[in-house]
Amino acid sequence: MDKSIPYIPPISRYTRQVSYEDWFLSTEYFEKKDYYNSFKYLLKYINAPIDIPDSDTLDLTVPQGSVYLRIKADKEKYSFSIPFLKFTKDSNRIAAMRRMIEQNFSSLILSQIVLREDELYFHYEDNIYNAEPYKIYFTLDEMSTEADNTDDYYIDRFNLEHIIKPDLDYFTSEEYEKSKELFYTILNDSIAGSEYFEGKRNYNSACDYLALCLFKIKYVIFPQGILGREIQEILNYMYSNEGVNTILNNTRLKIKKLIEIEESKFKDSLFHPKFFIPIKPRLDLIKLQEILKPIQEKTQEIIGNKAYQESGIYILYNLYYILDGYSINSHLQDSIEHALSDVSQKDWKFTSDYLLKLINNIMIIKLDEEGNITSGTLDIFETSKEKKSKMNSIFSKIRNIFK
Repeated sequence: MDKSIPYIPPISRYTRQVSYEDWFLSTEYFEKKDYYNSFKYLLKYINAPIDIPDSDTLDLTVPQGSVYLRIKADKEKYSFSIPFLKFTKDSNRIAAMRRMIEQNFSSLILSQIVLREDELYFHYEDNIYNAEPYKIYFTLDEMSTEADNTDDYYIDRFNLEHIIKPDLDYFTSEEYEKSKELFYTILNDSIAGSEYFEGKRNYNSACDYLALCLFKIKYVIFPQGILGREIQEILNYMYSNEGVNTILNNTRLKIKKLIEIEESKFKDSLFHPKFFIPIKPRLDLIKLQEILKPIQEKTQEIIGNKAYQESGIYILYNLYYILDGYSINSHLQDSIEHALSDVSQKDWKFTSDYLLKLINNIMIIKLDEEGNITSGTLDIFETSKEKKSKMNSIFSKIRNIFK
């Protein structure tokens, strides 16, 4: 534990492309009561590469992780449908239906899970004049997120099957073997590191180190399916209201259980992501600065006490948390990743000082109304000056729309 953790570039990465101009076109068309065109341009905003046909009807099927979303619309109505799962003779039908009824009355607001003979669908439909852009976005987000996040749960717990077998871009054998090695290495290191900090009675750093390692796994291999769900459940538990010692001990037990995951489940959870609806909220500069401010203040306090190891773990944990939880402007993400690479396996004083310098530089950046930098710079943390020189506006003017 004399050096900072090694930086490992992602094997699989989630990226998104949006078209902000199409958002404004969607709202303008809706205000003009041209509801069908408003609907089409909203889809273009959500996922810029999507091919929208120039016709009076729309019938698209797009991937959302391990499920498929069907979007239909004309100048009278629109509908969203996800062919979800089907019961087989081996399914635990009653228990699965009980859980789905709970889902219908809790996490689902507009869309619903409906049963058609032995098949289950997420479904929502309405008149096209009710296709207000915010409503459409949140409905698509709700049903797509719920379907993709719970299909493996129902398959694993209740023996259901996909209606449509997903065509997934699984890791190559080389990517899989590398991911497998890193997975076990990082998890075993998380246990050893937490025990090290616990031995020094630094329980907060012990917990931070466990969470840091889990976020690092998500960053490096982007696990989905059962593995992704189990990692997220462990992280969710770590934010519970239990005492720090209880959380520490129980989290280690959960990680030890995770290490024993069946190889088939592990392998099935590793594929390159394809999503129509964004799975992470977008983080602009101003919101990032709001998140970083208390981190900056606490890091300065810890460094002031010369507790460089503690401050290094704390700031690394928060940076990996941000990379996991948000879609960040490519300029900011490049700078953060470059900084993480620069402190890889360096001593803790250098790590703390350097990462605090990164945060300090981000905090003083100011933008004009067009999103261009007017004050501050991230030049020393960049890997691609050419990319920056081609960008007229590196930060979006649109704030707090949705993901």
